[in-house]
Amino acid sequence: MARTIPKNLYLPSYTFVELKRIKKVILIWVAGDFGVNRLIVPNSILLHSNSQLLELFHQQILVRMNNYKMQLSQYTVPCIATSITLQKLIIANTVGFKKYLRVRGVGYKFTYNRRHSILVIKVGYSHLVSVQLHPEIQIKLTRKFRMVRFKSRGLTSLMNFLAVARSLKKPDVYKGKGIRFRRELIKRKEGKKRRSF
Repeated sequence: MARTIPKNLYLPSYTFVELKRIKKVILIWVAGDFGVNRLIVPNSILLHSNSQLLELFHQQILVRMNNYKMQLSQYTVPCIATSITLQKLIIANTVGFKKYLRVRGVGYKFTYNRRHSILVIKVGYSHLVSVQLHPEIQIKLTRKFRMVRFKSRGLTSLMNFLAVARSLKKPDVYKGKGIRFRRELIKRKEGKKRRSF
């Protein structure tokens, strides 16, 4: 006896999805405002596409109760992984990924050199720190130059760049000064207490 586990993905109106079966795999093309991406999916996953809905099904074999958990995880993981990957592709091609960095400290700020696409950061060193931007990353500064919004089509390239930029001055555990993500919580330590006589 077999049953199917559906996973639905809702498509924005300006997204186009095309499916093509080739032997043991399915090719999926996702097109949007930011371009076209391709994904290869195993043939065991069933896909149905409408104009606004993409349904994923995976054949799951039901077995006896003692092996049920093992069989469930074995067959549902490819479907869940495929749906997550497809969701990221849809986001990347329609709106892109947005991440924010901010600085905290007296005199700390970001500046951007548009001609050479270099992000210049002033973070308490005797010199300015500059980081070369990846060509597909777009940048927008706030008025006080304390926060930067990064937008990109590729999540991994964006997160790699942010990790490099954050490592230039990690937040201090005592005062909290440094470069951090927008809603990142820093566990602060208590400083030394003065002894009273």
